[in-house]
Amino acid sequence: MNLPMLQLRNRDGSPFSWPELWQRRNVLVLVAHGSCASCRRVLADWEEQADVLAAENTTPIAIFEEDPGETPPGVRVLVDPQRRFASQLGIPSGTVLAADRFFEVLEQEDVHAMGADEAASDSIDWVRLAERQCPECGVGTW
Repeated sequence: MNLPMLQLRNRDGSPFSWPELWQRRNVLVLVAHGSCASCRRVLADWEEQADVLAAENTTPIAIFEEDPGETPPGVRVLVDPQRRFASQLGIPSGTVLAADRFFEVLEQEDVHAMGADEAASDSIDWVRLAERQCPECGVGTW
């Protein structure tokens, strides 16, 4: 499964550019509930690990149905009122996706079933693995 490059909007209404990330950055995506404490905890955990995410060439993204108000500054916030992104992937809100720089989804976690801290940590482990793989060289998933 790959992340769809749908035309989504940043919270300010400007178009979001997937191509600026494509083949350049790993991506963590949280399809979030607007006022969910668990979803907010994932974003806070990612913000706490901003240095790690930068070292792993990873961009954290949160997709909400409407502007959620205050969020950690290191997380890009997209607005998808029609839930097209979640529908395209067949996932519910409260799902974390870890994807490599080619937008291949490596892992999908249910924040509510797994727990916010564990889902956030696990997703970072997946992008760490993505940074260390090289399918072209024959170094695949271990």
